[in-house]
Amino acid sequence: MKPLVFVLFTVFACLVGCGPTGLDESGLPQPRPELAAKAGISLDEMGEGYWVFSRKCMECHEARLPKGQIEGVWHPVVDGMSGNAGLSTSENAAVVNYVRAANLR
Repeated sequence: MKPLVFVLFTVFACLVGCGPTGLDESGLPQPRPELAAKAGISLDEMGEGYWVFSRKCMECHEARLPKGQIEGVWHPVVDGMSGNAGLSTSENAAVVNYVRAANLR
């Protein structure tokens, strides 16, 4: 009986410890309804921005988000990098929305 209790406790501890963090394998925040709502965008918009950021931006950059106000300092940087990455206007807006939402976690 004691070995069974030990095994069950070990399995439970592993499941609790390995619960979802909201981050992908690169450490980027995954789109979640509460983050999208805080940013005032739809979950689909956040998802598109996540996809573009993780596929296009990370071709040249490591997986980290700009910190702080995206509109103030980072918005012009994202606009400049969008041209380098060949992003459309809608993809650029999606990246800005994703970064804004991801920084609200």
